[in-house]
Amino acid sequence: IPAPRVYADRSSDQKGEFGLDWVGPVGGTDVEMLFLQRLGHKSDINTSDDGTKSERFALKEDTNESILRATMRYAPSAVLSAEGSVEADYNTLQGDSAYVRNGVAFAVPSADAHVEERRGEIGGMVTWKIHPKWSLEAGVNTEYSLIKEPVGTGTATRSFLFPKPRVVLSWSPSKSAQVRMLVERRVGQIDFDDFVASSSFATSGVSAGNPDIQPDRRWRYRLSYERDFWE
Repeated sequence: IPAPRVYADRSSDQKGEFGLDWVGPVGGTDVEMLFLQRLGHKSDINTSDDGTKSERFALKEDTNESILRATMRYAPSAVLSAEGSVEADYNTLQGDSAYVRNGVAFAVPSADAHVEERRGEIGGMVTWKIHPKWSLEAGVNTEYSLIKEPVGTGTATRSFLFPKPRVVLSWSPSKSAQVRMLVERRVGQIDFDDFVASSSFATSGVSAGNPDIQPDRRWRYRLSYERDFWE
């Protein structure tokens, strides 16, 4: 009868957020300014022992995210409005991990990750009420990001440029019903946790980090029908 294996996991996750938001008119334009600061600290110690084989994996991560965004809205007429936005982001990750088996340290790919991301986005959107029953929203945001991370004794730099068009056509055959047709390109944000190695001895064991991870990209098509009932 094999000896029972004992698993233990001790983890903590602290997060903090601070933000400032200002909205007001500037001339004939409505302006919104947003500043957001997020900080995170995570630690995890995962162990496994059956009397003949012992394993220990320790992880520590510190993350920082800074966001500055400005949005301008302008309506030259009752049937036409426009919106423009500019955003700048700065993200960092400092992750360190160690894997020990039977008292001997083993190297894990991407056990330590020190990543910086600088991201900027600029975009515009126009809304046109073509007819009392028809409206059109069309625009495009363009995102650029630059990622720096250590590779061996040097530093690797990767950059991405993604245009993200979006078109929404709405038809309201009555006051209580609406049909919406949407086409857009979506680009997700990189999960910084994937850069550094992790572990779960009870399920997947030790997993290496992925220094070549890229944002998720997809086209989205949507047709929806909405109807209001009662009041």
